[in-house]
Amino acid sequence: MEYQNSFRKLVVWQNAKKLITLIYKLTKNFPREATNSRRETGQRRLPKAA
Repeated sequence: MEYQNSFRKLVVWQNAKKLITLIYKLTKNFPREATNSRRETGQRRLPKAA
């Protein structure tokens, strides 16, 4: 289907993907002090980067 991945052409989607990837890179080395650390909570709220 032609429209199945057409959202990937949207500039807003491309920028959002870059932002999500940047956030994951910045937070991957945050300390894991507790199960609900800021890192895990923050990443849980983000959609998974495709």
